[in-house]
Amino acid sequence: MILEKLRLKREASKNTFFYEHGVDKDGHLIGLFWSDAIGRRNYSVFGDTLSFNPTFRTNKCNMVFDPFTGVDNHWSNVTFASALLANECHTSFEWALGAFDRCMDHPPPCVITDQCLAIKKALPNVWPLAKHRLCMRHIMNKLTGKISPSLACDKVFMKQMKACVWSDYLTEDEFEQNWNAIIEEYQLSDNGWLNDMYTIRKEWIPAYFNDVSMAGLLRTTSRSESSNFYFQHFHRSGDTLVDFMKRYDSAMDRQRNINAQNNKDSEFKFNSITGLKIDKDASRLYTRHLYYLVVEEIEATWHHTRIDDMSLVNDVKHFKVKDSLLNGKVFVVKVRLSDHDVQCDCKHYTRRGYLCRHAFASLH
Repeated sequence: MILEKLRLKREASKNTFFYEHGVDKDGHLIGLFWSDAIGRRNYSVFGDTLSFNPTFRTNKCNMVFDPFTGVDNHWSNVTFASALLANECHTSFEWALGAFDRCMDHPPPCVITDQCLAIKKALPNVWPLAKHRLCMRHIMNKLTGKISPSLACDKVFMKQMKACVWSDYLTEDEFEQNWNAIIEEYQLSDNGWLNDMYTIRKEWIPAYFNDVSMAGLLRTTSRSESSNFYFQHFHRSGDTLVDFMKRYDSAMDRQRNINAQNNKDSEFKFNSITGLKIDKDASRLYTRHLYYLVVEEIEATWHHTRIDDMSLVNDVKHFKVKDSLLNGKVFVVKVRLSDHDVQCDCKHYTRRGYLCRHAFASLH
């Protein structure tokens, strides 16, 4: 019955609704993938980074629900597509990722998952060029259970560790130096779990993803967790597949209504907070949520940055900007005079899509 409903839905949409299904040798459904026109369009706009994690088993068929999640221009979750799988083996994930590939016009440049070994095995077989990143929150939530109770309650240690792990301003060398200093200070060189996490540091630490456009996924690394939690509100364990799809459609309607309201809120003119011309320009260019983030950077320019040096090389001004929020770390900003192109070696713009306080300091 569910396949017939999906077939009719595809026909009614003039093939903009996409679905695929898989069956075993006995004809039992083992995989179902679907995405509608809005989900496919959203992926074409917001598909720089994809979060993919299996979640709860959904219904009488005991299939695993797997949403494909991204972040829109309001930094809210947006669901591109979803799948139901009979199991969590790598061949099932390969099938789901392959269906996503056939549905969309390009593979994602970066994929965030938890530490599921089956997904890790499946990803390079389907998307060999995609950069795979592990969910930071999923890893860090395990930290207190992997160290002594006294150390888990040590606020200084936890602050040091979080500053080392979560900072997206550290270079690779700086992260490694800070991590090793913490390990040495607290005599943790024999902690197997920490050693394992350091070994796979290139799979989850921000310093190794500085050149990847991550938008809201860089800091909010539990997008799939929040997405799964959201869909669970619409889930009933005794649902048939048809019932599940009805509840899923209700959840998607609510998600898209929120997105529409965010778009509407951003259409109305909102007043510049600082009164600066660059602030007014930002209020016209960005959605409301991102505008407030830009203002935070502008205001941080006044209170937390200082230009230590400026030089001119050909057509490019070079600024050395000290950041008091980052213990006086100095960043180099290059401003090309011919077209006002601005680049900061903190790579904030590449990761998040708006200028950093160091760049704003150089533009004043």
